[in-house]
Amino acid sequence: MISSGRWTPPADRIVEARRDEEARRSAPTIADFGSAYVESRSTEGTKSRYRQLLKLYILGEPLPSKRKDAKPKVYTTHSLRAVKVEELTRRQVKDWWASLPLGERLDSCNQAYALLRAIMNAAVENEELAVEVNPVKIKGAGKPSRERDNAPLPLPVLYAIADAMPVRFRLGVLLAGVLGLRSGEVRALQRQDFDGDVLHVQHSVNPHDWDNPIGKLKTDRSDRRLVIPQALMNDVREHLRDFTQLGPTGLLFWTMDGKPVRSAAWLKMFKKACQQVADETDDEATRRLLTENGGYVFHGTRVIGLTGIYRLSGGNLKAVMTVGGHTSAKTALRYQRAELDYQRAIMEAESQEIEAQGLGRARTVGADD
Repeated sequence: MISSGRWTPPADRIVEARRDEEARRSAPTIADFGSAYVESRSTEGTKSRYRQLLKLYILGEPLPSKRKDAKPKVYTTHSLRAVKVEELTRRQVKDWWASLPLGERLDSCNQAYALLRAIMNAAVENEELAVEVNPVKIKGAGKPSRERDNAPLPLPVLYAIADAMPVRFRLGVLLAGVLGLRSGEVRALQRQDFDGDVLHVQHSVNPHDWDNPIGKLKTDRSDRRLVIPQALMNDVREHLRDFTQLGPTGLLFWTMDGKPVRSAAWLKMFKKACQQVADETDDEATRRLLTENGGYVFHGTRVIGLTGIYRLSGGNLKAVMTVGGHTSAKTALRYQRAELDYQRAIMEAESQEIEAQGLGRARTVGADD
């Protein structure tokens, strides 16, 4: 130690070792640091979902069963509750990931992984903690939800689904499928949001405060004004006349208690309508699209609208972001699809260009060939 220049008096080394031990003991656990991270999020909806993921999937707390004789569900046997943030290792992360119900609840597991990674990124950035590298690195983990993989439905199928909905909820499917609205935005629409052919998207349903269910949008960018296609205006006028609550704040879509339709109830009606259309269609591709992987989800209507806008705007990503209320181009690109029908339309235009220039003739086979 003397020759390397690291020697210090023994008494000083003892004090330093005690100081390091005290610091180690006072370092926050995943439970403490994770909870503080979750509560620092800006929106109540995000905090509510993160609390659930942290509690059930990362800390391993049991989910009480509704049946008295049933055992509580536990989603991980490798709880990270007591692990110090500074001591979390890649091996512990791998063991934790392997213990999750990946087969039955993959989407929630991926969200829990993304949350743990975000928590540890915050720990790396915290100068008071001795965390230099994020150990949450597992190839293939934390992928986005399968909901965004829904292919866009043709407009005739969208209208068929809307017609299969209860008549007072029909317009909601059309607005989502044409303008690319989110479910919460559709269910929070009010009479005052319509000004001629302009729709002001300014509210969303807040499922975490049912005493005040109409809340603000997630970001300022989401607050937007959209032009309603004239083909929808008769539907809009009839709905405002026949089904909308009275007054400026009257809801377009509501239940008998006068409040917005809950997400689960809306999705149930939508999936029932999809199943009805699937049962009535002769097109096998459409039937599979509506029924496979648990059925088409309402979020898929947003894919229909934004993909259509992407096409009709000639690939103008700024237009898609404006209509969709996106904060980044990366998010907007998730909704673009290049399915076979779209490819055929592009190649048909290419074919016409080739033929217009006289280049589409087959070469005549000569005697020397």
